Amino acid sequence: MAKDFLGSASEGVTKALGNKKSPFGVTHKRNSTATIRADTMDKIRYIEIITGKKKVDILDDLINIGLRDEKYRDIVKLADKMKSLNNN
Repeated sequence: MAKDFLGSASEGVTKALGNKKSPFGVTHKRNSTATIRADTMDKIRYIEIITGKKKVDILDDLINIGLRDEKYRDIVKLADKMKSLNNN
């Protein structure tokens, strides 16, 4: 067997991904999983139905609102400074 199907498919994929870009042409932001209480998720689903927005966008909005709260403001500023130091 000089060339089998998987070998030829592998070559095609390697050619297509040679530039290390997404084959779909769209790059996505990195996501993380989170555990959300069932009663909170029910509210998120309700907001999703009413607004037509995706859950990920609703959760992102709500988390950002919470992070802007004065309770966490100083911690978020410190985290942003640390991130900028790591990027430089």
